[in-house]
Amino acid sequence: MVGRQAAARPGRVPADRTLDRRPRRPRRRCGPRRRRQRRPPQPGRGAPGLDVRTGPRLSTSVLVFNATSPALSDVAVRKALWQGIDRAQLATVRFNGLDHVETPPGSALYHPFQPEYQDNMPVRFDAAAAAQTLEGAGYTDENGTRAKDGKPLSIRFTIHGDDPMSTALAQTVQNQLTKIGVEAQIDARPQSAFGQTMSSRDFDVLLAGGGSDSPDPTSAMCQTMCSTSPGNASGAGTPELDERIARLGAQADDDARAAEINAIEKEWLGQYGQLPLWHGPDVYAIRTGLSGLGPAAFASLTTDWEDVGWEPGTGH
Repeated sequence: MVGRQAAARPGRVPADRTLDRRPRRPRRRCGPRRRRQRRPPQPGRGAPGLDVRTGPRLSTSVLVFNATSPALSDVAVRKALWQGIDRAQLATVRFNGLDHVETPPGSALYHPFQPEYQDNMPVRFDAAAAAQTLEGAGYTDENGTRAKDGKPLSIRFTIHGDDPMSTALAQTVQNQLTKIGVEAQIDARPQSAFGQTMSSRDFDVLLAGGGSDSPDPTSAMCQTMCSTSPGNASGAGTPELDERIARLGAQADDDARAAEINAIEKEWLGQYGQLPLWHGPDVYAIRTGLSGLGPAAFASLTTDWEDVGWEPGTGH
C-alpha cells in the first residue's frame, strides 16, 4: 500500500495512492510465478495478433480505519470489524470478469512472491468471533444491532466520486457488517473533497492504496506507520513501534532487517488501522512476437530495452 510519490486519486480503487514508499536499491527480481486457478477469459484475450500477458501488480489496496474517530477509537471495535469483513468476497467483486484469483494478502509491506513475505494478519474473517469481540467490548445485541449504553454502533464508509466499483465495494462491506450488527452508512462525497477528507481525517473507513517501487520497504515505513506521521491515514501505532521503525535503517544484515520488518508489521496490524485487501494483476496487451516486454514485478521498473525485440519469423 505504500508506493511511489503520487497524487491521491479517490474513487478509482486500483489507482488510489495515499501512502508512499520511496525507492531503495533493488536487491532482487521477481521470484517464481504462482500457479493461478483457471477462470473465464478476460476481454481482449485471444484477439488476433494480440498477446495478453499477466503478472503480479506492485500495489496494495487497503481499507483504512480511522483510529482517531469516536466510532473507532476502541481497538476492540476495529478488531471486530476486521473479523466481520470477508476480504475474499470483496476481491471477487473487485476482479469480477478478470482472469485473476488471489488469496487475501497477509502483508502490505512485502508481496507474496518475495522470499521475505510472511502472513502477519492478526485475525481472519469470522463473524462469530466478531460477535464475541463486540460482546467483550460491551456492545450487546439489541434486535440484531450492536449497542453500548443505548447507542447503536454505527460507522461511515466514505467514498469519493461516482465510480461504480467503489460503490459496489462499499455496499458489500455494508452488507457484511450488517450481519454482525454494525450499521455502515455509505458517505458519498464529491471527488474534489478527497484532499480535505484526508487532511482533516473526517472519515471512519475508506478505501485507499498505493504502489511499491522497491523490494525493501524500510525507507517508507515511518511515513505510513509511525503514530505521529501525517502520512499514516489511520493514526494507528505506538511510540515503541516508532522507535523500532527508526532503527531499521541501521540494520545492515538483510535477513535480520526483514525479520524485524515482519515483526513490526505483525504488531502494527494488531492496531487494526489498515486492512490489506489485494494486490491485483498487472496486465499488458502486446503485439504477438514482441519479446522482453510485459509484467515482471520489480524488474519492470527499469526495463532493459536491449532485451526487447521481435522474435525471429514474426515478419518485423
